[in-house]
Amino acid sequence: MKTLLSITFLCGLFYSSLVTANDDKIIQFYLNQLGFNSGIVDGKPGKKTKSALKNFYASNTDIVPKEVGLNARNDLLNIAKKLNLPGIHYGLCSNPTPQTKPLSREYSDAFDLTEHKEVVTVLPKYRSFSYGSTDQRNGGPVEPEIKGVGDLNNDGIDDLVIDYYETSVPPLFLRGTPSGQFKQIELSEMKASRRHIRNGELADINADGYLDFVGFTTGDPGRVWIEEGYDIKGKIIPRGEADILLINKNGKGFRNIKIPEIRKNDWNHGGTTADLNNDGFIDIIPLSEGENEKTAPVINTDGRKFSMSTSEYSEEISYYVTSDIDSADFNNDGFADLVVTVTNLRPRTPKENNAIGTLRVVYGDGDFDFTNNLEVKFGEIWLTDKEGKSIVNNYNRKREPSVGHDTGHIITGSGNVEALDVDADGFVDILEGQYFSVSGRWLGSGFKYYRNTGECFYDATFDFFPNQVTNRSYKSNIFTNYIHNFYQNDVNNDGFMDIVLQTDGGSTKWTKLPENEGFPYIFINRQNQEFLPISYHSSNIAGLYGLDDIVPGDFNGDGLIDIIGIYSRDDITEIRAFYLEN
Repeated sequence: MKTLLSITFLCGLFYSSLVTANDDKIIQFYLNQLGFNSGIVDGKPGKKTKSALKNFYASNTDIVPKEVGLNARNDLLNIAKKLNLPGIHYGLCSNPTPQTKPLSREYSDAFDLTEHKEVVTVLPKYRSFSYGSTDQRNGGPVEPEIKGVGDLNNDGIDDLVIDYYETSVPPLFLRGTPSGQFKQIELSEMKASRRHIRNGELADINADGYLDFVGFTTGDPGRVWIEEGYDIKGKIIPRGEADILLINKNGKGFRNIKIPEIRKNDWNHGGTTADLNNDGFIDIIPLSEGENEKTAPVINTDGRKFSMSTSEYSEEISYYVTSDIDSADFNNDGFADLVVTVTNLRPRTPKENNAIGTLRVVYGDGDFDFTNNLEVKFGEIWLTDKEGKSIVNNYNRKREPSVGHDTGHIITGSGNVEALDVDADGFVDILEGQYFSVSGRWLGSGFKYYRNTGECFYDATFDFFPNQVTNRSYKSNIFTNYIHNFYQNDVNNDGFMDIVLQTDGGSTKWTKLPENEGFPYIFINRQNQEFLPISYHSSNIAGLYGLDDIVPGDFNGDGLIDIIGIYSRDDITEIRAFYLEN
């Protein structure tokens, strides 16, 4: 494999969020790929790695030997690229076109509700007992949350899966209809009841042509919380309830299937699905939340038999507080990869989170053994320490902490992550939702957009979302909520895919501030070059004010994209759907 090669830097700038361990893992991985045995890819180069690197340079005498580090990494990548190894990808890269756009106050007028018809569907009321009594009469407000959007009965109309926060009732399956009303699909098995489904996935688990539902749970049955309160310092927190798999019975109902867990009753904060070994059956990918938690996939053998993998995704993912996970083939090698959001343990300042990197990408290789998979980390929090302190200083509400938090305590971190081809270039990108709170009370949210060049990612947030400032609240009494999901759909039917942020809902007070003109949950695509939020003042969107869980879909089967949300206030709990009329 002797090759004449001029050494060039594929990723010329070394970012502070890309730590040295990344280079070490990349070196180990590509040494193995090129036939030089470096052992397990763990980011800890020892005698085996150094010996393999020495042998690599001995086989490539035209290259000046380098020590383990950035230059050695680039030598390996250059050789791998020259040999056309599939799936070359290496985390964060330098910006091919550095971001120069300042924060913008430009908005889009390409979407409003003028030509939409509103249809209301009343929802059942199940009061949340949250961290108090299990007596529904004494519980908190009704909090239904959308956990899945997809066609459950193959009639060409999108349907919904709804969970009620902290209630221990089964998920609610709602069928979309041509009239615009949602009709309930019966779910008779109470075994599906859970206190809180944090994240849900619709996927055809048994390969019968119908979408099934996987629910990843965080809430425990509540007994210890009730007896001893929330602030128990993590020492005696009971394990969460078991995740659920509901198999679709030809669009007419669901049956509960027990699936294994890495430990009894995991506390999973997120999860996704993907066919990790390309056998035609979609595997289940839970994500345990907590320090030093082990987390591994559930292997789907044939749609009926499930087993727990013995291999964790990585030590990195297990060590930090994980929030969400998604899957995609980022390097186009034919294997599903994983992306995970992580958050530093206290103190959770932007600086502390940036030091560890907010994202982990684990590149798949077609099996359930992750010991030799390439894993990279990168990512930064959407605001700076200075901006965070400014928010805290302007916080004029009474500084009473939420449960489990100290007065004045600052928390920021990663939330949802979504793998989407945002710019429609054939490479799957990453959208990462992030949050900011004071004393446990939500004050703001924002997101990062990492564009995939085909070989690496770069932060293209303000190139493509120059008015993302609408997702930041610097007003002490008005906030934007935690981002649960990103949806990609053509909400204004112009042929370009827009971005919708599913959140807990927005304060109507937000609309009354001139500086908060932009509606921070719908970003309109301007021909794949940039995405702008719609405007409160120039667009007719009053019907969306104060709605929770705004999501897009074709919910009446007319081929046009609709917008729905949940209104749950003042003893009213309903879906408000806005259908674009032909």
